[in-house]
Amino acid sequence: MKKLLLFLSLLFLLAVTKAQFGGGNGLTEETAYQLSTVEHLAELATNVNNGTTYEGSFFKQMNDIDLNVDPYNIGNGWIPIGILMGIPSDDNKPFKGNYNGEGYAVQNLFVNSTTSAGLFGMIENASIINLSVTNANITGVYAAGALVAWQLGSVINNCISSGTVNSEGRAGGLTGFAGLSSSLANCSSSCNVTGTGNYVGGLTGNLAMSSNMNYCFATGNVSGVERVGGLVGSNYQSTIGNCYALGSVTGSGEKIGGLLGDNNDGSTLSYSFSVGAVAGGTLVGGLVGINQNSTIYDSFWDISTSGQTTSSGSSTSNGKTTDEMKNPLTYLEKQWDFKGESMNGDDDIWNIGNNRNDGYPYLCWQYPNDEGVAFHTGEVEAPLAGNGTIETPYQIATLGNLNWISQDTNRWEY
Repeated sequence: MKKLLLFLSLLFLLAVTKAQFGGGNGLTEETAYQLSTVEHLAELATNVNNGTTYEGSFFKQMNDIDLNVDPYNIGNGWIPIGILMGIPSDDNKPFKGNYNGEGYAVQNLFVNSTTSAGLFGMIENASIINLSVTNANITGVYAAGALVAWQLGSVINNCISSGTVNSEGRAGGLTGFAGLSSSLANCSSSCNVTGTGNYVGGLTGNLAMSSNMNYCFATGNVSGVERVGGLVGSNYQSTIGNCYALGSVTGSGEKIGGLLGDNNDGSTLSYSFSVGAVAGGTLVGGLVGINQNSTIYDSFWDISTSGQTTSSGSSTSNGKTTDEMKNPLTYLEKQWDFKGESMNGDDDIWNIGNNRNDGYPYLCWQYPNDEGVAFHTGEVEAPLAGNGTIETPYQIATLGNLNWISQDTNRWEY
């Protein structure tokens, strides 16, 4: 009898496991839990918020999920996956699993929260990849982001957001806060972001504590009080590379920048640019509001569109006119890696031209099939002066000169 009861119990547990979500057991990427309906997504939120972290488990979204349905489009809307009550707090309920959006979207997300607001309220040692959150309407108090309000030690790759984000605390178009060795790569946001406090950014409000951001961009307009940036409000002890921001930035207080509000305490910014108009109270910069004990190199801002001729931590020569910002030579001489050239590397990080991005550089992952036309076509023109020796080097002044160099590898050895 005992063996029969044990057998029946195991069958029951197996049935419960199989009944979760739309399929899968979550043990591997191949057998990931399958989410295909609003109910499946709500089930995940309920379980996480009741204390199931799903640490090490795998999820995959099977199709677009539209949250413009009752009760998630009225009242307080969607209840985020994961609860942030404070840092630290024993009442926090983070998601610790691995979520693969498979290139699909969560549409029409509406959140009006008194704590953290986003599709995910809090993630820790988790990963979210290949997911879009579109037409989001997010309002939070402690932190807010269309995808994630509070990110700790987690990976977010190839994710996109659009809509609006508002918060009294940290606010970002994609994530409100990303810290403790978190990473964001190949991500973008077109959200307009408004903060009534500090740490407000087009993509992330606050990047902190050995975190990194690479190959990301933001195009929305950003406004806040202090530490406001077109991409990131505050970069603290972290690294940002190969990113850009296009939106306008407005702050009523200090530390306001076209890309970063501040870059501080051992942080690094490289190979990045900003374009939008920048206005604020004090410590205002075209690229960065204030750079403190940190490094900025080979990055630019548009002095014509930003209205700012200076930027903390950067030479005034890194402020360029719009024409210069759209000229590939501006970036090539600073070793930016473009598609169509190999002098600065073969990773093909950036591209320019092809009637994209209003003539400014863009990231190759945005349009991977584009040709590096700025380096494949156009005239080939020998330099007007120089013979390639140390005493009289070739004087490179035009794109045609640069194309001339690329035609013959023997010239690279002068």
